[in-house]
Amino acid sequence: KTKQKSRSIILLGLTVSFLCVSSMIASEPGFKIMTATSDILPPNDSSQTSEQIYEFPNNKKYIYKTPKPFQFLQHLPGDFSIYLNETFQVKNFWRMGAMAAVTGIMVAYDQPIVDEAQKLGRHWHISNRSGLDAYVTIAGIPIRGPTDVGTAMYFIGDGWTHSLIAASFFTYGLIAKNNRALQTASQLAEGMISSGLITVQFLKHITGRETPNRASVPGGIWRLFPNQIDYHKHVPRYDAFPSGHLATSMMTLTVVAENYPEHKYIRPLGYTLMTIVSYQMLNNGVHWISDYPLALAIGYSFGKIVVSRGRTEVKESQSNREVDKKRDQSKSLILTPMLFGQNGVGIKIRYTF
Repeated sequence: KTKQKSRSIILLGLTVSFLCVSSMIASEPGFKIMTATSDILPPNDSSQTSEQIYEFPNNKKYIYKTPKPFQFLQHLPGDFSIYLNETFQVKNFWRMGAMAAVTGIMVAYDQPIVDEAQKLGRHWHISNRSGLDAYVTIAGIPIRGPTDVGTAMYFIGDGWTHSLIAASFFTYGLIAKNNRALQTASQLAEGMISSGLITVQFLKHITGRETPNRASVPGGIWRLFPNQIDYHKHVPRYDAFPSGHLATSMMTLTVVAENYPEHKYIRPLGYTLMTIVSYQMLNNGVHWISDYPLALAIGYSFGKIVVSRGRTEVKESQSNREVDKKRDQSKSLILTPMLFGQNGVGIKIRYTF
């Protein structure tokens, strides 16, 4: 047992190192970076020195500002406003209907799929444990991690993994003074909160679906709007739908891939890791396969939203270049002195929101 745990610790270390190093390598600029100048930025911009322009392989240019402290928290209300406005539009009804239909079909086959996944796990000798063991305790807080291949597969979607990826971008951004890496870290933090901690948890608390390993009937029972006290006393009886691990994984992949499109391996690698964690969540009885479609949609949507709010596209016009600030424009009040005729003096007031 000790030998197995030692191998697992080594596996965890290699996994974490791989993820951290990969994110740092991805942070290395593979194309032109310019300091923002007045011929590209609009007038009256007072933060030119904290902005960098990145030219992407598709010839698009984006301005990345140095993120403000706790910017990811300030953006949260706007994220949900954009999500609701863009999701519930007539043009998206067919997509929502298709996702509901796919989810409904999966619900009908949930139990056989879980049974086959677990049968395959036993054949491959992959454990079906979902719990993590405490490695060390720091200030009374246990630092937990996987102890075998099965729990390592499940750990790929854990919040600690995505936090480590965000921390890697943040550390590199500080050292290299790289705004793109800093914004990526901020966007990941923003996405983890908006998609995983708020949206997914809200849906779990109102759908009340049993997990496979706590199912009282094949396919599990749905207890809509459950008693919240009972929910917190018996969480596995209520928190299957949708998958927070998969929503956060899709959000992380979307943010990193959108910010680093020159690295073509990011999406294939990300989808491979997501497939691994998706299988293991069936094997360890944490999720049904029908918990996945909505989770993927949530993660992708919030990933796109936080990226769009964390950078500003530079667009070419017929006469000059101007910045598209549809989603990244902050409220500001600008007072400018004006002359009227020869003797008139006044103040021009401009308020952006």
